[in-house]
Amino acid sequence: MPLPEKRPRLARGLKLAFLLALTFLFLELARLAAAQSAPPAAPLDNDAFIRTAVPIQMVARLSQSGVRLNGKTLDERASWGLVPAIYNAYTTPARLASGMALYQYACAQCHGANGVGADPALPDLSSLGYWGSRSNQNVYDALMGDTAVSAHTFTLEPDQTWLLIEAMRQFSYAEMTRLSRPVPAKGQNVYKPARQTEPDNAVTITGIVQNGTTNGRLREEIPVTLRAYNGSYTIAQTYTTTLSADGAFTFTLEETPDDWVYMVTLTYKGQDFSSDVGQLDTANPQLSLPVTVYEPASDPAAIRISRLHVSLTFLGDQLRVSELYNFANDSAAVFVGTNGRADEGTIQISLPQGAADPAFERGLGQDRFFPANEFFQKGDSWYDTLPLRPGASSQTILVTYSLPYAAGMTLNHDLAYPADELFLALADRGVTLTGGEWTQQESRSAGENGVILTYTQSGLDAGSRLTIPLQGDLRLNGRSASQPDNQTGQWIIAAGVFLFGLYLLWRMIRQRRKKNALPANLS
Repeated sequence: MPLPEKRPRLARGLKLAFLLALTFLFLELARLAAAQSAPPAAPLDNDAFIRTAVPIQMVARLSQSGVRLNGKTLDERASWGLVPAIYNAYTTPARLASGMALYQYACAQCHGANGVGADPALPDLSSLGYWGSRSNQNVYDALMGDTAVSAHTFTLEPDQTWLLIEAMRQFSYAEMTRLSRPVPAKGQNVYKPARQTEPDNAVTITGIVQNGTTNGRLREEIPVTLRAYNGSYTIAQTYTTTLSADGAFTFTLEETPDDWVYMVTLTYKGQDFSSDVGQLDTANPQLSLPVTVYEPASDPAAIRISRLHVSLTFLGDQLRVSELYNFANDSAAVFVGTNGRADEGTIQISLPQGAADPAFERGLGQDRFFPANEFFQKGDSWYDTLPLRPGASSQTILVTYSLPYAAGMTLNHDLAYPADELFLALADRGVTLTGGEWTQQESRSAGENGVILTYTQSGLDAGSRLTIPLQGDLRLNGRSASQPDNQTGQWIIAAGVFLFGLYLLWRMIRQRRKKNALPANLS
């Protein structure tokens, strides 16, 4: 009769201890790595942009800008998928939750839990037919202005109203997401209106084309296109006419459902321009949609950097640099580069010598960016290939790159344009900014990621050199980067020796038990 095998309890216990110790070692190493990671840069504040932004105009601007995402140029359909992300970049889950609580308390009884009320006379708050052509400011004015809805019996503070609008707009995001998907096979419906609309009588859409550079009407016989969007903001109809000699255009339409909106577009000297978005009122069968175009320009004298935010963080012994440029074009013309051809380079950005892994991204709101693959390198500078339109905030570009850090180094590069205001955020890792024209401001806390040192500077001329002198040994996990990490290194070595000793002891016990084991046929 075979003897029962004894359970190697000690060996199993040692094996378990080995695994637990190894797990603890990996967790501690992950914690140390996380402690050395860079704190996130603070987002920019731009409430004016998001409050006045109109979704259908966002889409038109995106599709006309030539922005590429995942290797493809954004068209109108794909651009709709980005609109919710742009709005969400300006809010937080806590704000949305507060706004939705206000909606359920003050609005849901009439407008329904999801924006669709039982009364067909009320607007469908889940439809793009309502939100697509309205900005948050439009809705705020309707709720709080002199023409506020008389049926509303509640009173909200301004801050509460903004919360409410942010939350209500979320109702339309599902339709935007569906709209951004590829066109379905023939015979499948993309959009089914919640309420059927009847065509009105014939209406006219008119407008003039103003040349914003010459401050006069554009008097060229060029094609003008009217786009009619249905309630899901897919193009339902397209009409084309020719601009008259007096710079005017007229479209006469027979079919005009109530939930359609309209936008006029045209191409002038290689650049696309569009009107505002308009919607017909059954009581007024006429709509005016003027368009402003601009001449191309090659003189960079009107280009400036209205704001430049520089963020310096550390990853190991590498200095990670982020430069956020807000470009302004103070002229009444579209800047197409000094050579007069946008594809040969428009705005110019220089980088420090030795900058590694440079990446360029284009801003589409507060902290939402997409790869700007249109940039190319020529000499020591990089150039965009998209024209810069007139405006105080025409283009936002984020540039990131890395440099090896050394105490006493100076980060510097040329600025092709004058810079009005410069802001610098430096992660406090034992490195400080010394000298130069920078003025230190109040530091701010980044929570578990430590402290951020902040500096400002203003008034740099075109051709000036951005100079950031840095001093001090980089501190990693409470030590100087120029010194070996004795405490951490010794801890890891001791842990490794302990684990290896456990492993040898476990192997010895296994070998001894095998050696002393009885033959299987012993009875």
